[in-house]
Amino acid sequence: MSIFLRVVILSFAILAVGATSFGNEVQSASALSGVLTAQEKTNLWSDFKTARIAAEKAFKKQQQVEIKEFQATQAQQSKTERDKERKARRAFFAQDMNGPDRRKYVQDYLARKAKLDQEQKDAYLLKKKIWD
Repeated sequence: MSIFLRVVILSFAILAVGATSFGNEVQSASALSGVLTAQEKTNLWSDFKTARIAAEKAFKKQQQVEIKEFQATQAQQSKTERDKERKARRAFFAQDMNGPDRRKYVQDYLARKAKLDQEQKDAYLLKKKIWD
């Protein structure tokens, strides 16, 4: 479990405990003395579990949204780069109909394409490591 998730869960738990113990209009004598009854402990634990589950669900949903946005951004960058490369390649091939220059251009293009794909994969893996 990531540190961020633990902080969020703890924050929600503190809020739940605070809301439970301070939200009541009438506090019991045991709460005023600092000692909790079994029922109050059970209520606090139940509120904490509920808050923890809600925090985990919210965090996972936020993570999913961020992953989808990141993947959409990468897909758009990839599409833009491929379109730009396609135009440049067609212009080059229109000028050079044959010869070793064409072969060199294609090899360079494939290297650039592989580099872009690897950069995107590395960025995704880094983000995934941070998210987990």
